[in-house]
Amino acid sequence: MSKKQFTITISIVVVILAAVGGAVWYAQSYKQSQNPPVAENEPEQTASSTTEDIDTSDWLTYRNEEYGFEVRYPETWVLQNTQSGIYIKYQKEWEFGMEEGFSAFGVSVIKENLQEFIESYKSDFLNEKPLTRIINKEVYILANIPATKLTSNNAEGINGNFIFAVYNGKNYLITFDENEERHKEIISTFKFIE
Repeated sequence: MSKKQFTITISIVVVILAAVGGAVWYAQSYKQSQNPPVAENEPEQTASSTTEDIDTSDWLTYRNEEYGFEVRYPETWVLQNTQSGIYIKYQKEWEFGMEEGFSAFGVSVIKENLQEFIESYKSDFLNEKPLTRIINKEVYILANIPATKLTSNNAEGINGNFIFAVYNGKNYLITFDENEERHKEIISTFKFIE
């Protein structure tokens, strides 16, 4: 085999390998575009715990026909009506060392859609960048409907949690503390009503 034939043969092999590699890459890219991977911070579903896991027999039920929801809460907690929903809190929530922490559990019906809420939440600006903002978004299932779980961070570096859901033309915003088991148990009792 002459040097010229050897060079031509090597060139043909390189072209074939490049073509095969390109075809494999294209096939994998096409497959991923049809079934894109879910980002680690956006699971396909995050189901809330069920009421079967906890004893709610001595809990009270709050039902609001106007806002279209029902939720159960411990009888020792205090319920407060607001203009657009309710807050439920442990009676002595502001004392250090209490069993059920500092934050209230809330359900509100708001006018803003999800993106408007995220934008309106930005505040405490430094060099035109918000220090208080939504830092994470995840898919969430609330009362068997798709919703969005949001994590916020404020200027002091403290995280907050929200669940945003749309049902029967209403935008629901649940405010809770992910570190409080009682809040997660309350969420598990949440129901939409007609």
